Amino acid sequence: MREHLSRLERLPALAILPGLVHATFHLLALAGLPPQVQRCCVTQQLVVPDFTDPEWRIGFSAIAGGVFYFLSALEQLKSEHLPPRNSGSNSSAAQRFPQKIPDLHYVQLSAIELDILQQLAQASFIEEWLQSKPLPLATAGVWLSIERVFRQYAQYHFDRPIRSAVLIDACFADSPSLVSHDATL
Repeated sequence: MREHLSRLERLPALAILPGLVHATFHLLALAGLPPQVQRCCVTQQLVVPDFTDPEWRIGFSAIAGGVFYFLSALEQLKSEHLPPRNSGSNSSAAQRFPQKIPDLHYVQLSAIELDILQQLAQASFIEEWLQSKPLPLATAGVWLSIERVFRQYAQYHFDRPIRSAVLIDACFADSPSLVSHDATL
């Protein structure tokens, strides 16, 4: 915590939000709760962002524990959690599996957002990001999106609202459309 606070103190204004996101990832990892961002949480397939397709998206769910492929992962969840159609209500399959798949409450991540998430485990990520010329395509909106993903993830796993979220929104919102009002005071 001290290391990240010291780093935030030294960072230029441009890198404060990325520094907060980086610190959040490391604190989640230290707590034993890092989100799974390298592999699909359901299928365990390696996830590689596709920068050639501007419409490419992947799901992220705090409940699932990280990223997941949409259709293939949801189909696998259905097959794992629903009993076969011809099974009676007294069958062992009907007793083992719930009748409804839990709602994953997911968000969609772009290739650039996933790429950043996958690099956050590196201790020197922010320093390397600042040294790359030109700076990567990540805008303030991308960093806010990632911060909100971690906020939702942390609130779900710690079962507590993050009270400082309003401050983060107020300090880093570039426009009213980026401000989230779901935080608790």
